[in-house]
Amino acid sequence: MKTLRKTRERFYWDQLRAEVEKWCRESQACRTRKGPKTEQGKSVTGWTSAEKLSDRAPRFPCDILFGRPGDTPSSPNEDLNNLEARLESLQASDKERIKLSRERKKTRYNSGTTGHHFKEGDLVWEYNPKGRRGPSPKPRQNSQGPYTVVKRLNEVFFGVQRSPNAEPKVILLNRLALYQTTGYSYM
Repeated sequence: MKTLRKTRERFYWDQLRAEVEKWCRESQACRTRKGPKTEQGKSVTGWTSAEKLSDRAPRFPCDILFGRPGDTPSSPNEDLNNLEARLESLQASDKERIKLSRERKKTRYNSGTTGHHFKEGDLVWEYNPKGRRGPSPKPRQNSQGPYTVVKRLNEVFFGVQRSPNAEPKVILLNRLALYQTTGYSYM
């Protein structure tokens, strides 16, 4: 291997050769553990793009000249029926994969939401971090409020307003936290 050959020629620091050999062993072990990649050109479906659009595997120039064994011409209607059935099965499998992907995204999105069920009239904080340069973010407060929940628009969005005269604002559930007053008085 080129890396090992280069390290044998010269040493830049103590134990360089041992570290490089260890790295090479680990990368080879990792490569063998992962196994071979998918077949060339095939995606998760197991079909190449040419096989998706055609009812048979692509032909090579030698196949055109000499023919393939067992390659018997069939009627055009039979070919069309085979192609139609294959395209329908492809479409069904694609729809199923899209549906599964949509469900995964939905559960991932909803997994981060809080379990709070705010009612109209509840006081809430809005989490609104501001990324600014300068001093450490610890002393800065990232929450604004308190806001009053005016209306629940759906499972995820709430209409809130800071005061009765202020304009209502629509905020995502993930950015809301229940406002809890303390019993302390600073006056």
